Parts: sequence; structure tokens; C-alpha cells
Amino acid sequence: MLLKTPIEVYWCLTDRCNLSCNFCLSESGPEIRDNELDDEKRALILEDLIQCKILKVYLTGGEPLLIPETLWYVKRLRENGIFTVLTTNGVLLDPASIRTLSDHGLNRIQVSIHGSRPEINDAIMGGHAFERIIKALGWIHDAGLDLHIKVTITQENIHDLPRLVHRLIPFEPSLINASEVMATGRGFANYESLRPLEKELHETMEMIQSLNKLVVKVSFRNHTLHFIETGRPSTCTVGSETASTCLIMPDGNMTPCTPAHVWGLSNNVLEYGIQGAWEQIPLYAQFLQEENLHGRCRSCDLLHECKGGCRAEAYLHTNDVWGEYTPCIRLSQTK
Repeated sequence: MLLKTPIEVYWCLTDRCNLSCNFCLSESGPEIRDNELDDEKRALILEDLIQCKILKVYLTGGEPLLIPETLWYVKRLRENGIFTVLTTNGVLLDPASIRTLSDHGLNRIQVSIHGSRPEINDAIMGGHAFERIIKALGWIHDAGLDLHIKVTITQENIHDLPRLVHRLIPFEPSLINASEVMATGRGFANYESLRPLEKELHETMEMIQSLNKLVVKVSFRNHTLHFIETGRPSTCTVGSETASTCLIMPDGNMTPCTPAHVWGLSNNVLEYGIQGAWEQIPLYAQFLQEENLHGRCRSCDLLHECKGGCRAEAYLHTNDVWGEYTPCIRLSQTK
């Protein structure tokens, strides 16, 4: 049975970004998109989140600090007892803004960095980000904020991860979250050049086990090794009645996850409210109807377990809602 309201909401305030990571899920860039909400409409969403007593809100993007009201959103959410996380690339932070975030009671800040040196990090993120991120991490540490680090693992930085972890230890992050690049957004366009090799992923998993003996916790989310270990893709749960998390896009549309926006299902919180939009999340389950799948997914003996893999990713590959999940190793073995 679906909860009355979501427990966690990822609120993407904008698709704009001052950087241009080559794997970006939302293909963020410097230009504002036509359908992005203004501050007045975002304020309505903010108050709705508060009225619905959402337990946890992630302020994300794009780059949320490009929205001048973001610090105010943190203040309002925390005044109302909502656990608040700010996800940022860190470039726009300065001592004053970090002090304000601390004074407002921000629970956690998650900063993205993808290399231990400028030549690695900045090749991935674009611009001259590395030195500014490192400065921001120092200010965050001095302010005593709970710090999480996000690292996206690609062919460009997978061998650099041990050096990056050691570079980050002085900032005392409570977690370094490393995730294998996903084939969505800009990551879809660049996937073949970005995807790490299976051997490299295995080595990284073993290496992270040794890194966890240090004073910092490192996690590693990877879909390729999961596939190899289980023999199938992760189960797609889009539209599940047991969902507890959702995403609000910069245009106000609520989806179960970032990739699900590709179907263009209209579910705007400004039209339905947070609760009303949440009640429509099960509509996304229409994309998991096994009997409608085409090709080899339809006849696979593991279809009932995996539901055809990530349906949004399958759509990106085939331009067909019911198309094969082409990244599936099982499919490549039956060609």
C-alpha cells in the first residue's frame, strides 16, 4: 500500500549548472530551460513540502546554489524539523554561505569531486573546479558540517580513487560514496568511452574493502558487478506501491526516479499538490507490464525477477517503451 506522502523527496531546483560533467544524468549546463519554475512557484512547493511533513529533503540540481533562494529553503525546512541535505559541486561556496548554512542547521552537505588532481577532476567536470572544491571542503570542515562526498566512477578516474580517498581524509567526510557511471543523460551519450572494465571494477571493489580500514567510510554502488553476481539486471521498481522516495523536477513534475522523466508523464505538483502527485506515482507501473515487452526480454526466464531491467534506460537505447534492455549481458550472450 502506498504511503500517504513520500518519506524522502529529491527536489531538483534547477537544471542549470556552472560545470558540465561528462556523465551528468540531467545533462545540466549554463542555460536556463524554458519550463523551469520561478522563485514564486518554487516557494509554493517549499510550503507544500512543509505542510506534508516530509521527513527528508535533498536540495539538488543541476547546481542548486545557482538559485539565490536555496539558503532560505534550508532555513525554512530546518525550522520545520525536516532533515535537509544540500547536494552541490562546491564551486559556488564561500565562508559566508557555509556559515549561513551552518547557522540554519543544515543536516548534511554532499559535495561532488571526481579526481585527486586538477587534470583528472577538471577533465570530467569541466572548468577549473578542483582548487575551488578543495577550498570549499576546508571551509565545510571548519564549520563542522556533516560532509558526504560523491564520486562517479568512470574509465577516467577509476585508478585514481585510492589517491582521491587519501586526499579527502583530512576533511573528515562521514562517507565517500563512489558510484559507477550510469548510461543516462550525458552519461548515455558518452557511455562507451566512460564505462570501466569489469576487471577494473573488481579491483576497485577489493581496493575499497582495504580503504574502509582507514578513518573514512567508502561505499561503492555498481550495477555491472551486481549483474555479474546475480546473473540479471537490478529489478526495476518504477511505480511500486511500496515506494518511499520521489523526485521533483525543475518544472515541478514528480517522478519516481531521474531516468523516469524520459516518458514525459504529466504529474506536476503545482497542479496536484505533493500528496496528489505522490498518489499518481503508481501510474508509472504501466511501463513494467511484462506481457508488453518485445524481443528477447519477453522470453527470458528471469523476466519476472528483473522486470526487463531499467525501463527508462531501455527506452533510451531503443526509442521503444517496450524495447529490449540492451545493456543486459544475457542478451549479448544470445545474439
